[in-house]
Amino acid sequence: MYCHYPRVNTRKDNKKQMVMKKLLIALVIGLIGYACSEEKVGVYSLERDYIYFQYESSRLGTTMNIADSVYLYYNSSSVSVNSSRQRDTFFFRVKVAGMARSVDRKINIEPYSFLTNGREEAIAGVNYVAFDDPEMEKCCVVPADSVSVNIPIIVTYNPAIAGSYKGFMLAFKLVNSDDFEIMATNPNLSANPARTHAFVQFTQSN
Repeated sequence: MYCHYPRVNTRKDNKKQMVMKKLLIALVIGLIGYACSEEKVGVYSLERDYIYFQYESSRLGTTMNIADSVYLYYNSSSVSVNSSRQRDTFFFRVKVAGMARSVDRKINIEPYSFLTNGREEAIAGVNYVAFDDPEMEKCCVVPADSVSVNIPIIVTYNPAIAGSYKGFMLAFKLVNSDDFEIMATNPNLSANPARTHAFVQFTQSN
């Protein structure tokens, strides 16, 4: 006695399998191509060290430069100069995202054009100690075996406008140096992100 089983259409099944394989291969190739073309955000080399301004809510405020879509930290306390106090200083804390090293490492800072509240743009060597001045250069250093430093922003009295009251703004930003790269900014303020731009607003009177 023979048992009769339904005949299986192997040709049709093989054709379906081939179609599925081709679709799977196309999907994998597409995913690889997307991954290669997608911009990587927030991926950093372990061989490099990065710097950013540390946010301290008790000392700093924050505002946005709409033109460049970057946020800037600024002093929330008063900074001012006059004929009897010809220099004033506000400190910004710079942090390292990386390892402490056994040598001093240089931080580069440049002026950044940004005005608000009707203030005048501060002039290097007139209203503040320039970032390339030897006095500032020795301060723009992360000491050996450290991962942070307080950078002084030194504003100065201008005798040429003595007797008048003026408001000034000094905006500046971290830039790459031989020792550091800047850490990418994050537009999401609620995430308490790293920042690379800041400013000091100050006044001169008398």
